[in-house]
Amino acid sequence: MLISFVREKLRGGVKFRVSGGFPNAFLDACAARNITLTDVKTGADYVESKALYRDRKLLEAAAVDAGMTLERVRSSGLHAAAHRYRFRWGVPVGIVCFIAVLAVLSSMLWTIEIRGLTCIQKEDLLAVLEALDVKKGTFLNRISRRELQAVLENLDPRIVRVTVNLSGTGLYIDFLEREEPTEQKETKKLVNIYAAEDGMLLVANYFAGVGQFKVGDAVLKGDLLCTGELPMSDGSHRFVRAEAEVIAETRKTLHVFTAKSIKAELIEKATDHYGAAFFSLRLTPTEKKGQEGVVSAGERYLQTNSLVFPVGTLRDRETSFFTATLELTYPQAKLLSLTYLGEKLIHSDDFAHITKAGLNYLHEGGCTLEAEITAVKNIALPMEIDVTDRYNGLDP
Repeated sequence: MLISFVREKLRGGVKFRVSGGFPNAFLDACAARNITLTDVKTGADYVESKALYRDRKLLEAAAVDAGMTLERVRSSGLHAAAHRYRFRWGVPVGIVCFIAVLAVLSSMLWTIEIRGLTCIQKEDLLAVLEALDVKKGTFLNRISRRELQAVLENLDPRIVRVTVNLSGTGLYIDFLEREEPTEQKETKKLVNIYAAEDGMLLVANYFAGVGQFKVGDAVLKGDLLCTGELPMSDGSHRFVRAEAEVIAETRKTLHVFTAKSIKAELIEKATDHYGAAFFSLRLTPTEKKGQEGVVSAGERYLQTNSLVFPVGTLRDRETSFFTATLELTYPQAKLLSLTYLGEKLIHSDDFAHITKAGLNYLHEGGCTLEAEITAVKNIALPMEIDVTDRYNGLDP
């Protein structure tokens, strides 16, 4: 479809009308000259049709043979446009100048991206690059990747390797830094396991350490379930990392209240502002960009499968709000309460382990929702304790 449209525009066409003679003789003359006619309309003394732009001289000869007068109604296509503007030199000169400017700007550096650098401030590195004449507006053929890599690798001993890549009009510099060894202090630690919530134990598997509760016991939040401090026969203690799986049935009550009257911000007006981006120039759609209520709604750039040109369009959306008081019906308040409750449950640790749930509603000044949640889950919470001083024979 697109190829046919482009081919038609390149060949061009002419819409014409002939009158005052013999239409049949004109059509025969066109056939004798192999002129292709489309959208033919005939009358007693006229013919209206379309033909290729290249056949316009043959049409004039056919009209003369048939004793008719040729009138061109409209010409279209590349050839017609070139003929129409043949004396307007500003158009081709402007096109050539635009292509020349675009070619020059495409051969310059417009983007510098630095990644993986922490040992040097970005501003200091940009100053070093500027001293090497590597900055926005520098011609790409003046930038030596090998020379730049060698200079940047010698900036700091913590830099192991620098990779410099040129892609399009962008310079991308990746740094690999040496990890500094941290001073290790010998410490002795044990891990105890505590109850994360209240509940009744259903499973108590102690893999390491000494368990303190058995199946069927009720525990409170913070109770020591398993200790990693093991008493030895000589009166000393051995410290290990306790490991356990403690499954308990827990119960929790959630409360959600939605008032009958609520304040809400409603959209009053939404307006799109359009602008353009041309290399490092960004013609912003609105001067209010960055203020509350104005967000970037989209950016589109010219690109191929492997290259993005720094030319495109910008669109910002400006949204204004107004505050209003809404009077909710009981079903609306109930629906909001259920929504808030669902959000609480989804973001809680109990959501994937719920075995039973009960809901109670209270309609008084709005909607109060009370949910009783029963969940079966692992309540073992390991906590690391530093016992270095005890290990050395000192009181902590």
